[in-house]
Amino acid sequence: MPMDLAPVPQGRRSGHRVAMRLARRDIARHKVRSLLIILLILLPVAGMTGAATLYQSSQRTPEEIVRYELGNTQARFSILPVPSADSLQDPLNDGMVASSTGRYDPGFRPTDPLDLVPAGYEVLPQRMLTLTTGVGEALVSFQGREVDALNPAFAGKFSLLDGRAPRGGAEVVVSPGLMERFHLRLGGEFTTSAGTFVPVGTIRDAGAADSNSFVYFTAGQAAADPATGPLTRQSVSYYLVGPEPVSWQQIREANAKGVGVLSRSVVLNPPPLEQRLVAGSQPRDDSSAAVAVYATFGLVGALALLEVGLLAGAAFAVGAKRQVRELALLVSAGAESSTIGAVVTAGGLWLGCIAVALGAAVGLGAAAAVVLVVRMAGSVRLAGLHPDVLLTSAAMGMGLAACVLAAMVPARQVSRQAVLGALKSGRAPASKTPRTTLAGAATLAAAAGLLAAGWLLATSTTDPDRRAEQLPLVATLLIVGAVLAVTGLVMLTGWTILRLTSRTQWLSLSLRMAARDSARNRGRSVPAVAAVLAAATLASAALVLAASQEAGLRASHYWTALENQAYLPLTVDQPLAADGSRRPPVQVEEQVLSSALADALGTVEWTHTITAPESLHNCAEGPADPAVPARTPTSNCLTYVLAKPAANQCPRTPQGRMADPGDWRCRGSQVGDQPSDRAILVGGAADIRAVLGREPSAEALAVLAAGGMVVTNPVFIGDGAVVLQAQDVRTQMPSASGGASVHATVRSDSLPAVVLEPAVPVPYYGVVSPETAERLALHPAPAGLLVQLSAYPAESQSDAASAAAAAIFRQPYLSFRAEPGVSQGNQWMAWSIVAVSALITFSAAGITAGLSLADARRDHATLAGVGAPPRLRKALAGSQALFTSGLGAVLGTLAGAVPAVLLIMSTDMRSAVEVPWLQLLALAAAVPVMGAALAWAFTRSGLPLSRRHLG
Repeated sequence: MPMDLAPVPQGRRSGHRVAMRLARRDIARHKVRSLLIILLILLPVAGMTGAATLYQSSQRTPEEIVRYELGNTQARFSILPVPSADSLQDPLNDGMVASSTGRYDPGFRPTDPLDLVPAGYEVLPQRMLTLTTGVGEALVSFQGREVDALNPAFAGKFSLLDGRAPRGGAEVVVSPGLMERFHLRLGGEFTTSAGTFVPVGTIRDAGAADSNSFVYFTAGQAAADPATGPLTRQSVSYYLVGPEPVSWQQIREANAKGVGVLSRSVVLNPPPLEQRLVAGSQPRDDSSAAVAVYATFGLVGALALLEVGLLAGAAFAVGAKRQVRELALLVSAGAESSTIGAVVTAGGLWLGCIAVALGAAVGLGAAAAVVLVVRMAGSVRLAGLHPDVLLTSAAMGMGLAACVLAAMVPARQVSRQAVLGALKSGRAPASKTPRTTLAGAATLAAAAGLLAAGWLLATSTTDPDRRAEQLPLVATLLIVGAVLAVTGLVMLTGWTILRLTSRTQWLSLSLRMAARDSARNRGRSVPAVAAVLAAATLASAALVLAASQEAGLRASHYWTALENQAYLPLTVDQPLAADGSRRPPVQVEEQVLSSALADALGTVEWTHTITAPESLHNCAEGPADPAVPARTPTSNCLTYVLAKPAANQCPRTPQGRMADPGDWRCRGSQVGDQPSDRAILVGGAADIRAVLGREPSAEALAVLAAGGMVVTNPVFIGDGAVVLQAQDVRTQMPSASGGASVHATVRSDSLPAVVLEPAVPVPYYGVVSPETAERLALHPAPAGLLVQLSAYPAESQSDAASAAAAAIFRQPYLSFRAEPGVSQGNQWMAWSIVAVSALITFSAAGITAGLSLADARRDHATLAGVGAPPRLRKALAGSQALFTSGLGAVLGTLAGAVPAVLLIMSTDMRSAVEVPWLQLLALAAAVPVMGAALAWAFTRSGLPLSRRHLG
């Protein structure tokens, strides 16, 4: 009877069911290996999902804007600061002008918002108050709000946290931050400039952090602070309660009269873009900044997606030896190639689905926990939980696709290997063809070409407008180049391993064995290197981007002093006497003030007395009288500045934009800043060290001794000298540059100068010696006390320091404020990405070490069989992990840092490029060390018995 070779009906579907069953059994049989594979794919998916969710959660949705700002009211009317009627607000922000002609109308007067409230609404006013309270002998300020905060119309905006609602009289509700700042308790009295009140509850404003200090009054409960004068209408907002929405046309009419409106209906249904523009307005071009942000996230996202693919490939390839043998058994039993593919694909589908589902769940769960903690802490940094469905789906899809594609590698190896050889050795030897090496070299060359093209295009013009137009193309070239660079390095990893391991005679025994094993079993070592390389690439790119962002914030921040430094004057004018006459100023000893601050704060590291030219005092207001000199024995109207040479003026475009923000003439200390009485300092090495945060060089000290000046910014130096000008503040004259008016110069002196740039751009021109100050008749005198703190003080600590200073000066309004530096709140997202990337890198090193150990168990059994001691086997495992993780970390650090630097230098952040060398070196060193330590620790001294294998 002839054989029937026709396909069995529904045979393919049955084969798929068999493949799924075989794959499920293989996963269950190799639980540890399967778990490691799942973890290796889960981590990047979870990291991408969590980062995308947190970023989206930091952006308010229209519904949240309405709930947090309006509660259940329909709209809010308040003053909009505009120069004329030709202005239009942002539909989602009633305090921001989105479109304006820029025309200044001197006759324009804003209308009272209450006069524009439509009829038919219940009006709930909110009046902002500036109040003070006594802390010791100081009067410190805080904010008050006169509003019916617990009205049901404000549900969602205001909520009672603790205590109860006020029942009239002196009872009030306050913010948690005020309770903590002034150490209050519910039911206790609190004396303010508006009266004495009793807090009976704490309240949360959904649009403001709990750490703010607020007191909530009912109408007429608080009197205006006499020291601040009568309340103006700018301090009042009106909330409308009613069924009718406020339309965009009504908002436009209100904007024309200087009133801003936040409308529930407009926020939820914004008008089209063409209706948001004023005729003849200057278009706001934020595209450059937006593209820079998207380019940064694009680079990180592209590297993260590539990382998912490479980690998935490593997860399957590192532990593929046994799978190759099992697949070869199927081939030897007559299984067709389609069946082998179905089995392999089924394994990838099972593990991939589990990994991406768990990864998305872990990422969303972690982000939800962070949002919950932040919101419960009363912070407004995260508006709510906003899962990013698109990016989460992309991460899951990429992870699943990577799993399936990576799982096909063993099948391809079996198809290229003789079945008998696979059955005997269970190993797919590395291919000897140079095709992969040549393709990797070509890919790396293409990547270098794209990176170079992007860099050349970015530097091809100095026009900022033209550069902004080219930025999308530049960013695309750099991102594609970065991805191709990682791909090319992965393809060249096998060739690199052969080159690095060709001369290892000088290494120790364990390192020699590890090098030779890596070269012999490249099917195991190459995926392990690729996994660490991919993770290190993302981590290093994130490090460079975050460090440069912080450097940009530091460069744009206005520094009043070094970080955590405060300045208090040693001489303070007293209020005028009852008859209007001036009273002599109060002078204090620096030792007395320093001791009082140290006792009040407990965080004072050191104090230093600042000497400066004679400060302004008894200077008559109004035009200068030519008969009265600028300086007399009882008055001084002279201030001192450094002239800027014409060649050192900051170049600008015809539209007034900086031609190059990174130009040395456009940045640094005192560029565009108004000088203060202490902009010129008198002193020596100790003053330079305390004020500039730098150790003075020998050249700087020599110039000081020779009668010159140590200058903080080279922009003021021309031909090796600076021009010190004494200006009469009673005079006004047009500026030569056409900008704001300047004071008339009454004296100029040329001084030799040397540059010593400060640690941050503090507001000082520089330092002259006491002898030079006397020669120039600067009349130097102790001006103030510089206080360096070990940490930024809490608000209650600043209040205590203000009280201590007020007690000495007998001036209640004297306040103590330290320089906070760059706000950490602006950096949390970037450094969160860095933390997640570093965690994934370390996890990848550890997991690939575990997979390699599982894959090399038979090799270790062979070593044990020939008498190798456990110490040698543990050293070999550690050396293997050290080699693969070290190579991957070094290549990944280079592959991530270079494109990140090029991308930053192609944007407006190019003046703030900062490569965190220490952190990058730590990453490149810590990853292999941790991988080696884990491999050494988890290599067991005793091996379990296993059956004998052929070959």
